[in-house]
Amino acid sequence: MIDEEKVLTKEIADEFVEDDDSVDLKEFTALEEGAYGAAEILSWHKGDLSLTGLTELSDAAAESLSKHYGCLHLEGLTELSEAAVESLSKHMWDTLTSTA
Repeated sequence: MIDEEKVLTKEIADEFVEDDDSVDLKEFTALEEGAYGAAEILSWHKGDLSLTGLTELSDAAAESLSKHYGCLHLEGLTELSEAAVESLSKHMWDTLTSTA
């Protein structure tokens, strides 16, 4: 049986930013995209973001997450584009972890 993609939506991201105990970000395998997507909302969170369930990260999501201040865990990523690497290199981190 193939696992279905579990998408972290803007609404779920809002819920997490309001109360980071309300959502386990590790469950999600994809981020909702768009001009004002989930990654942009998550970037407002002050504290750890554990997005270890993600295997891919779009360039736009990487740009948004680069604005986050705190630990950013992306160990589930299997590859990143050059543009995503460039964006994440600007991350205002305590720590950035990834295997990609």
